[in-house]
Amino acid sequence: MKFENQYLTYDEYKELGGKLIEKPFNLLEYRAEKKIDELSSNRFRKLSEYPKELKLCVYDLIDVFNSEGNSSVVSETVGNYSKTNQSKQNIEKTKMEIINQYLSEYKIDDVFVLYRGMDCYGN
Repeated sequence: MKFENQYLTYDEYKELGGKLIEKPFNLLEYRAEKKIDELSSNRFRKLSEYPKELKLCVYDLIDVFNSEGNSSVVSETVGNYSKTNQSKQNIEKTKMEIINQYLSEYKIDDVFVLYRGMDCYGN
């Protein structure tokens, strides 16, 4: 399957220090794109070139999406063995923190990309 018009290409991912091989990268990058598109009302799709803030956001989201299936261990006790995995709620919170960190101040056509209300542009 060919992935086109990615927010972050595989070559850019590798340049930033990414360790995944191309196939899992493409799937995780697509999931990150969909999450960003959902929260930004597809505003980035209007652009012909994607900003570095978006690329770095996708890079960090890929790690979160990749670890999601591995049920990250938050704490582990040895005496009377105990293990606590990161909850789905915490993972979603982490995704939102990353997206807000990179994109909360970014504007397209003078509208914040994460703005979800009505504006004069019909978004």
